Amino acid sequence: MTDTAITKREPNKLDIAEAKMLEYDTVQLPLFHRFTPGLYIREIHIPAGIAASTRRHKQEHPFVILEGNGWVVNEDEIPQEYVAPYFGITPKGTRRIVIAETDTRWITFHPTDLVDPDQIGEELTEHSGNPLIENHDDPKVNLWRTTNTLSTVCHTPQLEAAHNTGDIV
Repeated sequence: MTDTAITKREPNKLDIAEAKMLEYDTVQLPLFHRFTPGLYIREIHIPAGIAASTRRHKQEHPFVILEGNGWVVNEDEIPQEYVAPYFGITPKGTRRIVIAETDTRWITFHPTDLVDPDQIGEELTEHSGNPLIENHDDPKVNLWRTTNTLSTVCHTPQLEAAHNTGDIV
């Protein structure tokens, strides 16, 4: 399902940075999806030197930075450094840009009974409402979708074991 109602507003610095990022080549960030009853666990690997923007989060949820360090800029436009290991809570309504100084592994935890990562993304997030982005359906704006990423969906212990041994991302 695509969000079609976009409220026009004045762009903020996060909007400007996100629009500028779209001028560059995209990088596919490895994603790993795990599921337990009622819980979706999403792990993203962000290589050193990469900046990634997020969609707006519809729900509060916990996150853990397992390794790496970098900077996060929310819509308050105040950069905050994060160094692993780190545990935090993402408030409802959060949108951010993450800039990895070193290779970073970031894991989020979301209560849901859905098991399709794209459906979960639609349920838990929405587009940023960035007035500088004309087409919110553009694949460069939707790299979070499993069809646009190096994404592994794990429903079995065998797949998780392969991920943990490095056989798959």
